[in-house]
Order: sequence, then structure tokens, then C-alpha cells
Amino acid sequence: MVLEKRKSSSKCHAEDMLCDVMICIFWHSMLLDLFTFELL
Repeated sequence: MVLEKRKSSSKCHAEDMLCDVMICIFWHSMLLDLFTFELL
């Protein structure tokens, strides 16, 4: 039911994509921080 709603609304899909990108960037920055901390 939720999938159908997301498919029909392109605006909602765009917002979801933006959210995914933000989460991706957040996780990558966190991993990089951990990586540099380990190296130091």
C-alpha cells in the first residue's frame, strides 16, 4: 500500500532520494571519522 503511494507521487520519491543521499553522506562522514581516528 505504501509502495503504491510512493510510486504514484514523484515528488515524494524525490524527497526519499534526497533523504537517502543525506543518510549516505552522514554514514560516510562517520565512517571516515572512525577511520582517521583509528589511523591516528
